[in-house]
Amino acid sequence: MNDQMHYAPIIVSSTFPSGRERKFLVSLIATQRRGAALTERQAGWLSAIVRRFQDSTMRDDVIE
Repeated sequence: MNDQMHYAPIIVSSTFPSGRERKFLVSLIATQRRGAALTERQAGWLSAIVRRFQDSTMRDDVIE
């Protein structure tokens, strides 16, 4: 299992992902539930989405 898979349900339930990313993440969740492993390409896309999600949620936006 990919270490970042635990982010998938969190990201799916947020407003962050595009429709295409949401469908991709839902398919990864289904894949995991079937017990299948992610391909290297899927893991790479997941990492990119998680990284962007973390960047967008961890910003230090200061409201003045």
